[in-house]
Amino acid sequence: MISILKSLAATTATTAVTLVAAVAVGLVLATAASAAPSPFPAFADEIVEGISSQDVSLIPARGGYGAPRIAVWPFEGDDLPVPKALAAEYNDRLEAAIARRSQGRLQLVARPALKTLIRDIENLGAADNVTEARISDLLRNASVDILVIGKMRRDHDHVVLSYKALNVEDGTILSVTIPRRIAINEAPPNPFFYAASPQRYMPTVVETQKLLTHLGYDPGPDDGYLTPRTRQAIGAWQRDNGRPENGRMTRAVVDGLRYAVRGLRRAAR
Repeated sequence: MISILKSLAATTATTAVTLVAAVAVGLVLATAASAAPSPFPAFADEIVEGISSQDVSLIPARGGYGAPRIAVWPFEGDDLPVPKALAAEYNDRLEAAIARRSQGRLQLVARPALKTLIRDIENLGAADNVTEARISDLLRNASVDILVIGKMRRDHDHVVLSYKALNVEDGTILSVTIPRRIAINEAPPNPFFYAASPQRYMPTVVETQKLLTHLGYDPGPDDGYLTPRTRQAIGAWQRDNGRPENGRMTRAVVDGLRYAVRGLRRAAR
């Protein structure tokens, strides 16, 4: 009788260990399945490879600098299947991936930032004819050769997203991406959360906002207040330049922005 009880106890212990191990494996597999990789590097690969497979001589370099100029068209309309902030985030991530993948073979133009740049020119207070001439130069220089247009539809708690790259000269398709399903959240993306505290004016914030605007980001008005919108712009610049993305306005960030703007001005001479 005692031997039978010992045998039953041993069998029960073995079964329990097996069940625990199975549950642990299941949790690991579930976690691995939920941690889906970002689809935007794959989108960028397909777009850049598709363009590279074409005869580049058929793509007019409107900017006159040799490398074709490319822009991602912003999602528009009030019937988008996701919040506009999330749709803009998709395009931001695609732009960053294209910049890394193309390695200078394509010149990116930030179409959504043009309004901000125009507003900055108008706020300089120059004579009307000077302001109009600068805006005209900006719009002419911002013309692109290739336009990337996205398409999305809602699929329950996912969105199905794809892109096409078009030659603006004749509308021919240069590349098409494979549609991919992306898990979404109804809330707009906001990776930066801060404790509520009274905002205070800081001259360095004004400079940071102007530098970000000059580089094509949208920190909001140059009002000297470190708002969530300004932090989002800082985070986007950090992400695009391979820095830790935390939205913090540190001395290193401000120095990096100054250096980047000086580089743009030297290149424009």
